[in-house]
Amino acid sequence: MQLRSRLVATTIAAIPLLALVATPATSLAADPPVMLRFAVADGEGRPSDPYVRALVQEVAVRSGGSVTLEPIWDAGGDDFEQGVARMLVAGDADIALAAGRSWATEGISSLDALQAPFLITDDALAIAVAGSPTATAMLEGMAAGGAVGLALWPEDLRHPVAWESCMPPITAPEQLQGRTVRAIPSGVTLELLTALGATQRFVDDYTPLVESCQIQAAESGLRQGASLPGTPTFTGDIAFFPKFQVLAVGATAFEQLSPAQQSAVREAALAVRDRALAEHPAEADAAAAWCAEGGRVVLAGPDAVAAFQAAAQPVFDRMAADPVSGPAIEAIRALAATVEPAAGATACDPTAPASAAPSDLATEWRAQGFVGDPIPDGTYRISVTKDELRALGGPEDFVQDNGDAAWTLTIAGDQWTASMQRGGRVDECAGPVLTVDGPAQRLPTTIDHGCGMDCDLLWREAPGGVELKLIAVGADPNHPNVFQDGLVMDRVWLRVE
Repeated sequence: MQLRSRLVATTIAAIPLLALVATPATSLAADPPVMLRFAVADGEGRPSDPYVRALVQEVAVRSGGSVTLEPIWDAGGDDFEQGVARMLVAGDADIALAAGRSWATEGISSLDALQAPFLITDDALAIAVAGSPTATAMLEGMAAGGAVGLALWPEDLRHPVAWESCMPPITAPEQLQGRTVRAIPSGVTLELLTALGATQRFVDDYTPLVESCQIQAAESGLRQGASLPGTPTFTGDIAFFPKFQVLAVGATAFEQLSPAQQSAVREAALAVRDRALAEHPAEADAAAAWCAEGGRVVLAGPDAVAAFQAAAQPVFDRMAADPVSGPAIEAIRALAATVEPAAGATACDPTAPASAAPSDLATEWRAQGFVGDPIPDGTYRISVTKDELRALGGPEDFVQDNGDAAWTLTIAGDQWTASMQRGGRVDECAGPVLTVDGPAQRLPTTIDHGCGMDCDLLWREAPGGVELKLIAVGADPNHPNVFQDGLVMDRVWLRVE
């Protein structure tokens, strides 16, 4: 069960401390301290999270502590990435991290070539572009909007996604005719979807729209699959374009830094970029991980890829003729001729990886009548107090995050949903129900708004409901959080529906 304290702990643990750089120059010690407002489009826990935190640390070390970054997560609000770009240009933020697709609305078009349809379609080229002179020129072009570009790096490739309860997997461009596609706003994205006959729509919480099939498809990266409603199907060999993260500082804020501080910020940005490139996940691995979480990946085939490219050609031609985008597109084409393409996503169906060898406790619980058969459909509820968790030996941070709360778990066939309510706050999560070797019931999280699960369970009938036993976290029976998560999970859940 991936409870709240472990969500935070996992995020922090994933960010190893960076090796300290050389002792900062003595000139930095004389510089007055500066605090920069750091607007981040993403929320905490997203793929950009480690690099935001790394930048904060790198800037502090390289500036000798004279420059401090104060991250503002979800800074753009309902306007998301475009809101962050607007904040930077308007001077409401001093430094910002937002995708390259978001800057054109603020008069910064030098990044548009990164979204040219079917120009960058594999990991190797995306990584090569990030470190190329073309990327440097794109970042320098941000000066047209009053921004100083610092670094950019690829996060993922964007694929068509279908909810099969609403439409079949997307393997031909004509399938998008008349469809409503959830997509992050950008001029190029809108232009491409219009060329494919689709309507773009952007809302944050769109689960009800998917459930009612008012939204039938999306464009997304495989790494983002867990944030999508349900477990939709990706088309692995159709990559519209990549998503690049772009780091920039406002020109006014940058000019107020000393030359030594400016150098420290630039060097920190490049160090974080290099780390992001070194850690960039392969498409093939991301696809396998998505299927392990209960999703599906299909391939459209070479003819379909060519058909999509033909449908997008008017958009590409318009961009290639643009005086800003055109030279960058040509440079990326030339670079592509020198780069060996990386392997892409392969087709796969939902899989349930086997649990590791059962622990002694799991063996004991099975001897006591606990089973790994499907948990009966229904809605089950427990209440957990802080005093109870303390008495059971729970760590205080875990007690504070999970105590005095009501948990509700609903099992409906091959899907589960859960919520934790504490006071006026309700955190929710959901995912597929999988039966894994052992046997056990696995509840991996594919939709997470704060509660999390990722657990393997045994159960047995109990008066008024079912008694659950947690035997693994993230498929690992020896995970260090099995004990504390079990403090909540291991009890009788009363059936309420």
